[in-house]
Amino acid sequence: LITLGDALSSLGVEVKRAETTLEALLRSDEDMAALYLSHRKQRGEARPEKEHVEVELMLEAAAAQYADLEDRILGVRASLAAHRSLEELKLRNERNRIMRLEVLLQMGSLSLALAAVSGGFFGMNLHSGVEEVPHLLWLVAGGPPRAAAPLLRA
Repeated sequence: LITLGDALSSLGVEVKRAETTLEALLRSDEDMAALYLSHRKQRGEARPEKEHVEVELMLEAAAAQYADLEDRILGVRASLAAHRSLEELKLRNERNRIMRLEVLLQMGSLSLALAAVSGGFFGMNLHSGVEEVPHLLWLVAGGPPRAAAPLLRA
């Protein structure tokens, strides 16, 4: 898209220059009369300034074509800008998807770390009397996964 944009810009500059040159030529009756080269070659003299209708019509037609070309270039530039913004939107969407995946992995790591800490704390070979409490094993084994489950769903 970048090379296409650059090519359109350079083409637009060339068209604008040609259009400016044609407008300057159309403002000068003397220059338009001087464009009759075959008349000058055949008769040895320049054509009178007031006899330039045919050249003026041809130059006006060419100026209209350049104006049309400039309008088409503007249309393609607008289309190019729309495609560029669409591609940027796709890239943002992909980046957001990757960031969501990273957050999910971090939350999973946090929940596993929570389970590992509680398991490690109660799995030590220290006697504190807590290990004698009935049903505490099920509370310790089932509590961290239950506490970590909301972290994974968030």
